[in-house]
Amino acid sequence: MKRKLLSLGLLAAGLLTAGNVMADDITYEEKLNCTFDNSETLFTSVSNVTVANATDETLSSNVVTLTGSASKSDCYATFDISDYTSGATNVKIEFDSYFASTSAQYFIGFSVRDKNIAAAHGDGYKNTGAYINFGNVRANKTDLVGVNNSQTTGAALDTWYHVVFEIDLAKLKCSYAVTKTDGTSVVSGSSVAFLDATSGLTSPSQIEFYYRCGTANILAKMDNLVISTYTDESMVAYTVNAVDGSNNVIKKLQSAYTSDGTATVEGLSAVLTDDEGNFYLKDDTTTFKASFTGITADNNTLTVPYTKQSSMVFYKEGESFNKTSGTTKGDYSGGSYVGYVSKNYATFTVPATGTYKMTAKVVTRNTASTLGVYGKNTSTYRAAVGKGTSNTGVGNQSVEFYGVEGETLYIGSPTYNSLSFDYVFITQENTTAPTLEVSTAKQYVTYCNALYDLDFSKASSLEAYAAAVNDEGTAITLTKVDVLPQGAAVVLYAKDSESGAKENIPLTYTANTSVDNNELIGVLSATTVYQDKIVVGETETSNTSGTNYILQNGTFYLANSNGNTLKAGKAYLQSSKASTSSAKGLPFAFEGTTGINEISSAAKNGKMYNLQGVEVNAPAQGLYIMNGKKVIVK
Repeated sequence: MKRKLLSLGLLAAGLLTAGNVMADDITYEEKLNCTFDNSETLFTSVSNVTVANATDETLSSNVVTLTGSASKSDCYATFDISDYTSGATNVKIEFDSYFASTSAQYFIGFSVRDKNIAAAHGDGYKNTGAYINFGNVRANKTDLVGVNNSQTTGAALDTWYHVVFEIDLAKLKCSYAVTKTDGTSVVSGSSVAFLDATSGLTSPSQIEFYYRCGTANILAKMDNLVISTYTDESMVAYTVNAVDGSNNVIKKLQSAYTSDGTATVEGLSAVLTDDEGNFYLKDDTTTFKASFTGITADNNTLTVPYTKQSSMVFYKEGESFNKTSGTTKGDYSGGSYVGYVSKNYATFTVPATGTYKMTAKVVTRNTASTLGVYGKNTSTYRAAVGKGTSNTGVGNQSVEFYGVEGETLYIGSPTYNSLSFDYVFITQENTTAPTLEVSTAKQYVTYCNALYDLDFSKASSLEAYAAAVNDEGTAITLTKVDVLPQGAAVVLYAKDSESGAKENIPLTYTANTSVDNNELIGVLSATTVYQDKIVVGETETSNTSGTNYILQNGTFYLANSNGNTLKAGKAYLQSSKASTSSAKGLPFAFEGTTGINEISSAAKNGKMYNLQGVEVNAPAQGLYIMNGKKVIVK
């Protein structure tokens, strides 16, 4: 019943002929015709798919059923068709397909692909190495027939369709037609170039069923699989390889056929990796096309030169970033670039401490656009190309930044961005342990660094302290901090000078984003601090936990009613414990010891001593020991 309906419908639509459907006027030779009526399954489950032969009640005939498991990200089953397609210049694949409805969201479909290309199995139309796909993406959408890893409106669920694919390996293009059982055309296309043509596609050697993301099992069916081929003896097979300076093959880029001795490879990648993970940069990054002439049976191995990059540690195409905008195709690395980035980022884990350089191929930008590197504090760039740097314009732009082993950095834009870019790569310039110069103009200052985690544990002239009002609300308890996370704030103490100190502090890495026992709040841009609010630019933010205090001359005082302006990199204290009526301010009370290993018993007799243990009868302004505690004389 079903076979007769499909045949009648296709004949009525003019799509079922003895020869080809959509390609040039060639005659195909049938290699396989499977009706599944003899209990065949053909497909082999590779991961989380149950394959069976069963009777379809609607068709009253046997079909192969493929059931993807719920909540699995890698459900797929494959059928190796290389014995039928090997050596052919043209391949035609026809089959009937059905997907059962479900409330789960999912990617599901059948893909015709090259089995030798590593695939993102189960990732729907993004199934790498695929010539063409047919299926449905997510329950709330009606996509797709997929060509070029993209989608066209098409198949619905709970419906039988007849699918015809034609793949022309000589032209590196494919055509397709999908009809309903009554012959009604659903979707069709012709002479569509392969997006994966530069991924080393050799021949359509595999049909894959894939399923991903569903919260429930899902059923697919296939029937009437026919594979036909045609071989044009006038065609010359050729292979294009990416090679290094010694002509060693890094990767096969393309295998196809030519009738006139010419060939063009498009969408080449700026950077390739080999099986060992080494990076190779294309020698010419001004174009990502390569054209060849004079191809013969004796001259059919072609090369594109790349150079090994021993210092490269990261590479990513713009279109593969986490993004909310689309891509534009053309003569770009990988065939596309990403435009109008909106809070896009990719992550990069620093492999070793040192200096790094980020290089981005900028395509278009305006005066406000940037692309950069940032850490845990995702509102401040560590380094960027674009506004605020000398790297304006388009083309390859580079900036250097420090990285500490183990930290995760983000590459992209933390806010809306109209800069478009093609690709980004990072190289390690050296492994010298970086430091950051930290200086104070007074003995006590507030400090906040938005870019790096800092290690004060071995500093000789500066110490860092968390600050919080004590339970009595009468003083500020200072607690020593060894590692200051980026974005967190501290009080810096210049141990040996009332006029401040300057020291190079080593960069480090901590997963922490704050320090304990701390009521300090750092400011990352110029901020006006009032008692009950802060103002940054034109944005006003009311307090959430108490009243604001400002450090002045070694004491925290209530913020001025007219506001105190703090520069970026400073901090204020916000607390609900202190008395807002105190005009004298809140003095420091140190927790633990600073600059002295042990307080002697003589220092606990009511007398006052300096930090060297010498008794002081008339102390000047500074830090002293009295009754076993540090006190400040003003």
